[in-house]
Amino acid sequence: MGADSANLDPNMYRHIQKAVGDVDILAIGMECVGAPYTWMYGALHTKKVSKQIKNSRRLNGCDSKLGFGMVEIFKPKEVYIYALGLEPWFNYFMGLDYNDDSEQIIQSNKMLQLCHDTDIKCEKMFGRKTINL
Repeated sequence: MGADSANLDPNMYRHIQKAVGDVDILAIGMECVGAPYTWMYGALHTKKVSKQIKNSRRLNGCDSKLGFGMVEIFKPKEVYIYALGLEPWFNYFMGLDYNDDSEQIIQSNKMLQLCHDTDIKCEKMFGRKTINL
């Protein structure tokens, strides 16, 4: 649950939580400084997309505040942070070059700490992981 969500309106998640209850696992994308949406969808347009629209509609996930807001609502037992592209093979086709000062790294580290402080298992995904439910 939580895949590709940016938690723009926590009320939506509160309604979902009322319907489905708490979740076992929250898998959440934390690419919080996403590329302009034309990076992925630009080829689908028949007319040039304005710079204003390119920059206002980005492929963003959550930062730590928005992500932990989902944790507080759904009370998962485990949290998995993904979609950071930390694997070295992503550099070749995504052009990612993170360092310790990159906002994505700062925010995902904050999320790890927030979960740790509340005794919720949290981990950044890397490569591959099997999760047995």
